[in-house]
Amino acid sequence: MELRRHIDIWLAEWKKNPGHKPALVRGIRQSGKTHSINLFAENNYDVVIYLNFWDRPDLIDIFEGQLDADTIIRELSVKIPMPDVKAGSTVFFTMRYRNARERCYL
Repeated sequence: MELRRHIDIWLAEWKKNPGHKPALVRGIRQSGKTHSINLFAENNYDVVIYLNFWDRPDLIDIFEGQLDADTIIRELSVKIPMPDVKAGSTVFFTMRYRNARERCYL
């Protein structure tokens, strides 16, 4: 049995809002953010696209230009295999953007 946490309630409310913007989740390391987001995504979306910029810093530039969904999907599909993306049933989950950007300049 999973413990229901504040982040779970917040994510559910975020999804209910039809005009929601991308969510930015911050918190201390090793607090379960990734685990909670993964569970939420798997339970609420048909397609989950997970991108870890620490592992794939070559994908960062895609998210620094024009940020409309069609552009992001088109650019990503050149670099990684993309599932069939459908509005309302697909979620992009990215992590470690800041750390990966810093890593690019090391």
